[in-house]
Amino acid sequence: MNEFKKLFQKTRNWLGPILIFTMVMIAFPLSLNIYSSELVSSFESILVISLLMTAFISTEGIFNEDYSDGTFEMYISEDGSMFQLVLEKFCANFLMVSLPIALVGLSFAVANGAILENYLSALIGIFFVNTILTSIFAFGSSISLNKGAILGIISVLPFSMPAVILFGRFLDNLSLDHISLSFLQLLAGLSIISFLIFAWLSSKIIKLHLE
Repeated sequence: MNEFKKLFQKTRNWLGPILIFTMVMIAFPLSLNIYSSELVSSFESILVISLLMTAFISTEGIFNEDYSDGTFEMYISEDGSMFQLVLEKFCANFLMVSLPIALVGLSFAVANGAILENYLSALIGIFFVNTILTSIFAFGSSISLNKGAILGIISVLPFSMPAVILFGRFLDNLSLDHISLSFLQLLAGLSIISFLIFAWLSSKIIKLHLE
């Protein structure tokens, strides 16, 4: 709850990624003829790219403030669990950024005709893949503490490719009005695994930076 309050007070950190995602979604159909067949066929690519971009933006400085002001060092000196602290940061980011982006993404998918039915499945799928991408880029942010964000992108981008490919297949099924429970289960499993593994790895990397 403490991390949620801290993030909520930093409006730029959670509202910025949502606004950028929304602007990309608005600008996309304006660049094409609204009646063009390319509008629907291209939406999947634009959605994936937008999710990648906003996942990076929302996690770029997720650990910077606590690292710079000594919060991490104080937390460790008091025998606090770094893993628990990182988990709290991840959860706050998912609630404030990932869930709203899933809602916005679903709205534009429906508006652009990319998803005609199965709205709940689409919402859950977008949320799960955004959770995976956010976990991965948060790990990249821990790697690049005081070393520049590009290092983090280069280090973790390959991890995001399987999730992107799976999400593409999931969207293809939805566009054909098929509900694929196996895809949702796989995305759910990957999101939980990514959440735990990358939070644990991030906590270890932060400790290495402090040492």
